[in-house]
Amino acid sequence: EGQKTIYFLKGHGERDINDSGREGFSEAKKTLERENYIIKELNLATTGKISEDCQLLIIAGPKKGFAGKEIEIIDKYLSGGGKALFMFDPGVNTGLEFMLKTYKLDIGNDLILDPASCYFSDAMAPIPAYKSHDITNELEKQRVAAILPAARSVNEPSGNSDGVSVFPLLETSDKGWAEKDLRIQKAKYDEGVDKKGPVTLAVAVTKMVAQKDKTGETRMVVIGDSDF
Repeated sequence: EGQKTIYFLKGHGERDINDSGREGFSEAKKTLERENYIIKELNLATTGKISEDCQLLIIAGPKKGFAGKEIEIIDKYLSGGGKALFMFDPGVNTGLEFMLKTYKLDIGNDLILDPASCYFSDAMAPIPAYKSHDITNELEKQRVAAILPAARSVNEPSGNSDGVSVFPLLETSDKGWAEKDLRIQKAKYDEGVDKKGPVTLAVAVTKMVAQKDKTGETRMVVIGDSDF
């Protein structure tokens, strides 16, 4: 009912919603607009805040780090019951990874390989299994595969607590692993160094929060890839 507004963050090399090229997200923008969403861009360095009409904040594949003030704004938005979609690519430290530890998440500084379930024998393009969730159930039902080329891990290191619930969405096979050496020439699993599969590549997170005289809910999805 009614239109909801989605903001795509920019200013850190994120995917461009006006770019129709291979790296662009213009098709995503058009698809969302056809579904009656209002799509806008947001640069925190110039606005200094997240607009009150923001019903979903999307951070799609940033390539540069965030300033401390920007992280504070995003953290405040989430702690107030905000909704967000984070898509992180390997080899980039944005600063948001540390903030998300508050939500019991560990965004790995690694590269996922899965020779047992991958795209045309490319271990660096895993095809993970869907875990049961409202987000993934229909994809599973329609037998639609997800391919995540050059992805990083999104782990839940310390369990659910403080009102935070973490739900895995995508997971490698048990033959997959999270490679710690991003300069790899010939990939191989190193016992005691790399994380053995199954490895989680995407999660959904919820947290109950107090909002004045009522209770709200922070909701987010975090994916270790932006070009899946």
